[in-house]
Amino acid sequence: MPDLKESEPKEKIDSVNPKYAEIRESVLAAIEADTKQKDNDTKKSIISDDKKDFLPDKKIVNKKISKSKPKIKTMEKTNTISKTEDQFEFKNNKNKTESITGIDSENNQKINNVQDLVKDKKAKKKVLKVLVSSIFFTILILFLLLVGGIYIFKWDQTAIRKIVNILPLPVGFYDYKPISLKSYWDDIDTLQYFYTNQVAQGNYKEVPPESELKNIVWDRLLNMKIIEDLAKKYDVSVTPEEINMEVDSIVNEAGSREALADNLYEFYHWDIQTFKTRVIGPYILEDKVRNKISSDPTYDQAAQTEAQQILTEVKQAPEKFAEIAARVSDDPGSASRGGDLGYFNQGVMVPEFEQAAFNLQVGEISDLVKTQFGYHIIKVDDRIVSSTNDKEVQIKASHILIAPMSFAEILEKYKQDKKIIRLLDK
Repeated sequence: MPDLKESEPKEKIDSVNPKYAEIRESVLAAIEADTKQKDNDTKKSIISDDKKDFLPDKKIVNKKISKSKPKIKTMEKTNTISKTEDQFEFKNNKNKTESITGIDSENNQKINNVQDLVKDKKAKKKVLKVLVSSIFFTILILFLLLVGGIYIFKWDQTAIRKIVNILPLPVGFYDYKPISLKSYWDDIDTLQYFYTNQVAQGNYKEVPPESELKNIVWDRLLNMKIIEDLAKKYDVSVTPEEINMEVDSIVNEAGSREALADNLYEFYHWDIQTFKTRVIGPYILEDKVRNKISSDPTYDQAAQTEAQQILTEVKQAPEKFAEIAARVSDDPGSASRGGDLGYFNQGVMVPEFEQAAFNLQVGEISDLVKTQFGYHIIKVDDRIVSSTNDKEVQIKASHILIAPMSFAEILEKYKQDKKIIRLLDK
């Protein structure tokens, strides 16, 4: 609606009729008020319509609210439960954390304890290692001093000998097998004691020099080692019964066991057990080995081969018989005389030799003749028949003896073939 107040100028109205102007003014004011009222109502109506369009229907809203209330409650419950669970979980986590923290603390304490124990053990091990090393090097130094004193400065005092009784030190080696220093010193003492007594009784003029005694003892101990080797080769051993039987035989000769014990102590400073160990046992073993070697065809075959070669040489040059005999014969009694045995009757020589010799003619040379001594080559130089009894014959003969290796030669050959080291008194 147009605003009349603004359409007509005020000066023009005032100019018509003042009374009329007041009336008109009040009417216009009323109209204006009415218009404003309508405008307000229109605005309210528009707003109301807009609100209707904008706001939901109360019934619908109420329905929705009523439907939403369980959900809201559920959500509230869920939120409450969630909060409770969160609180519970927080508490649990807190408890767990506290529990874990406690366990960790306990474990840390245990770990620390273990680490402390390990450190203690390591420290103790270090101390122990230092102690062991110190003891080891101390013993090593003392041992080296002892060895140097014995083998370089020739210490053999009583205190040193007591130590040697504990430590198995060698005086030398046979085929890298040790020969006991204790046995060496004990045997030297025994020989010195024996010869001193013998000199006192007038049986010897003087005690042999110490160097000679040492060589005697060394040779004996070395031969015993070789015999032990040969005993293994020929499967020979000595039993306690055999040793006791030999001792009983010596007891019978001595008259009583007490008499034997007295003699052993007087001459050697031994008791019967020492006598068994150092004399009787080795003696029986050596005898057994000697018998085994004498029947070993290996040594006999070698002698036979050598004898056959010499026989061929003699047959080719009979005039050189004496020369060859002096050069090769193993009979020490006749070799220096060209093998000459002189005159002898029957019944003097061993049967095999005698039979062959008395069947030869003067100047004739025999084939090989085997006896217990070895292989002989015999040449008859003369024959004399008794004038009263033609069966009583005397011959003059010469011979060449090729004997198998003697026991002493076998031992010597072993010494040459094996590695022998003598550490003392060479």
